[in-house]
Amino acid sequence: MKTIDIANSTKEQLVQAVDEMVYQNYKYNRERAPEIAADRWVVVFGPDALLMELRLQREYRSTK
Repeated sequence: MKTIDIANSTKEQLVQAVDEMVYQNYKYNRERAPEIAADRWVVVFGPDALLMELRLQREYRSTK
């Protein structure tokens, strides 16, 4: 697990860390419920869900 020292972090670093955590949450949920279409996750994650889906699909392709 990576820890973040927020006292010595920039706003940009914190935003990147939160963005990564949101993506990891998206990935976890997509893998647990593959029967839910990617476009339906927009309700939960907002419009960024489509970008996260693209990243997830790229990751899947790169591991094959």
